[in-house]
Amino acid sequence: MRTCIVGGTGNISTSIVRQLLARGDEVTCFNRGRSGHPPPGARVIQGDRWQREQFEAAMQRERFDAAIDMLCFSAEDAASSVRAFRGVRHFIQCSTVCTYGTALGALPVTEEHPLRPDTGYGRAKAAADAVFLEAHRREGFPATILKPSTTFGPKMGLIRQLAWEFSWIDRIRRGLPLLVCDDGSALQQFLHVDDAAHAFVEVLGQPRCVGQTYHLVSPEVVTWADYHRRAMNVLGRRVPLIGVALSELIAHKVPGIGLCQTVFAHHGHYSPEKLMREVPAFRPRLSLEEGMRQVIAELDASGRIPAADSTGWEDQIIEACQRQGRARLLDHEPGADSVSNSPHRKRAYSMSQSSKSNPKEAVAQLLARAATDAGLRQSLQKDAKSVLEKEAGLTLPPDITLQVLQETATVRYLVIPPAQAQTMQASAESKQGAADSNMVVGLGWKIIDPG
Repeated sequence: MRTCIVGGTGNISTSIVRQLLARGDEVTCFNRGRSGHPPPGARVIQGDRWQREQFEAAMQRERFDAAIDMLCFSAEDAASSVRAFRGVRHFIQCSTVCTYGTALGALPVTEEHPLRPDTGYGRAKAAADAVFLEAHRREGFPATILKPSTTFGPKMGLIRQLAWEFSWIDRIRRGLPLLVCDDGSALQQFLHVDDAAHAFVEVLGQPRCVGQTYHLVSPEVVTWADYHRRAMNVLGRRVPLIGVALSELIAHKVPGIGLCQTVFAHHGHYSPEKLMREVPAFRPRLSLEEGMRQVIAELDASGRIPAADSTGWEDQIIEACQRQGRARLLDHEPGADSVSNSPHRKRAYSMSQSSKSNPKEAVAQLLARAATDAGLRQSLQKDAKSVLEKEAGLTLPPDITLQVLQETATVRYLVIPPAQAQTMQASAESKQGAADSNMVVGLGWKIIDPG
């Protein structure tokens, strides 16, 4: 198949090119030549897709069989691609889950969820997708929309919840505490770029996928706190996680906090069921830990992990928020490093001596596990009360009866009579304070009166 990649040297597209070449496609990359070279074997046409007339004429001369657009960021870009690739058998647009915004309904989000983008990037991508889908309806343009969530790999590196920066990896190695937003319980899905590329390759050329939109995400859902702990496992060292409210992080002007503010402070849980059902060859192959290990090795080899002491903002914020009583140590597991003689680490640990488990995060992790664990879903359906007490650490009065109302890929709803719901919330408050009193509602669990 003669395939054109608009891009070809980016986070996901480098892996797409490599995998298309491996299966025998004739691959051409169209880009400006400013971001390195595509994998060996790919042909390059150098040009600027935003010089629309030249771009469209060049693509029409080539008469490609298929195309993947990794650089389409607006309705105008999309209209140009429709003109440029008229006549191809299949076209894939790389979109984003940011088209849904952060005001999500029941989790996990499906492809039928209303589009309510709340960032310029999300709005522009949604507008581009609409152009492709309208072209399909109007003239049969063979478009498919793939919506990745958080993908990571050698190009992008290994981000953290607060910002797109890598010194946090060195902080773990040095035994320094890490900041997370709020209590780190926001849900997220991480997919290695090789697995994301595998989906593009498997979708390309599939007639059933034309005119369809798919979520390109891992079926595994984790909290940001758990994400950072898994990185600690990979690095072989445990450090404290310090929770600070988003408003405090913004006030302290954390470098790059905008990404957290607009995306990572919120739940991001999207269903991959449609893609995995209609393209059964797509299955993520790399675990989160395996992917982390690979990417950290790449970052080390290229010298892209800054020394932790090269930026002083994190220690300053931890100290300031601790002094004001606005920081919370989320946990200190038995296997974690013991407190060193460092005064900074002693201060960080001092606020946790009476700290208890975080029920909100525990319930978030329980939901994430239930998404891929059929046995856990069955246990919740059979005896949700016992599971919540055992797995989430809640203490519930014996007269509370919980039932699963709806069981799909993820447990979405529990039936809890209002009076009992108040008791359950009171239990959460007694453990963590009023800030956690909405933990059930806030995680997409709906409290309703079964009567």
